[in-house]
Amino acid sequence: MKSLIIILSIGFIEMPFENKLSCVEQGSMWLEMHTTHQAPRPADQGLYTEKGQLVYGFYCI
Repeated sequence: MKSLIIILSIGFIEMPFENKLSCVEQGSMWLEMHTTHQAPRPADQGLYTEKGQLVYGFYCI
């Protein structure tokens, strides 16, 4: 079974891969739904979850 992996600043989230969407589509959709862009300082800008975890990216396996 394929999985979508979201890489966070303090770990990762693994979820089942939805075959109806590509990896990029599914990962981008998750980012849009669960993160906001924050720029408290220029060096700290990025996508953050509601819990304040920085998202580094995603991939599918």
